[in-house]
Amino acid sequence: MQDAEINCWEFKNCGREPGGINSSELGVCPVSTHNELDGIHSGINGGRCCWVFHGAFSCRGEEAKSFDEHIAICRTCDFYIKACESEEILVVL
Repeated sequence: MQDAEINCWEFKNCGREPGGINSSELGVCPVSTHNELDGIHSGINGGRCCWVFHGAFSCRGEEAKSFDEHIAICRTCDFYIKACESEEILVVL
């Protein structure tokens, strides 16, 4: 898989995908199993649009109380910035 098509759990190496090294202890991230978004930006499930999931696990362990707070956290994420750049999505910081 090219770097431009890598999913968030692969980029972040979080191990929270099904069968991942941290999935038993920390749980499976819903981004990795949400199949309604499969194929968006050439990703698997929600792996290339993880920022749309309020309630998804924050990669930094921060719990957002609102979607605005959630997306503010995501906007500082290296994966979010890289994915938006590769898809030519305007990144507003």
